[in-house]
Amino acid sequence: MDVVKVLENFKSLLIKEKSLLIKGIVDEETTNELSQLEKKKLDILSELSQLDVKALKQYSSLLREIEQLNKEIESLILNNLHFIESILKEIFPERETVYGSDGKNLGEVSIFNRKI
Repeated sequence: MDVVKVLENFKSLLIKEKSLLIKGIVDEETTNELSQLEKKKLDILSELSQLDVKALKQYSSLLREIEQLNKEIESLILNNLHFIESILKEIFPERETVYGSDGKNLGEVSIFNRKI
């Protein structure tokens, strides 16, 4: 396995994912493309997990770039989730409050943590 080629491929997938997230999920095609990117990334990560850590140490610069891209993508995803939550809060101001088993108020129910 050509490690550099695999890492570069992973980096290009992250760049593509970042680009799609910045443009926004506007249609089913974008959603499908993001889903395919996730599958490809998981395949690459599976390949890389078979390698010894020592084999990757020589590519630390490339790995740092990948790590930075991944952090940027994570931030974009979180920002999108917060944006959706704020819209839902405005649409449904009467949202429920969650209470723990001890009766303490745990905060508002989010669409992302509500049982459907």
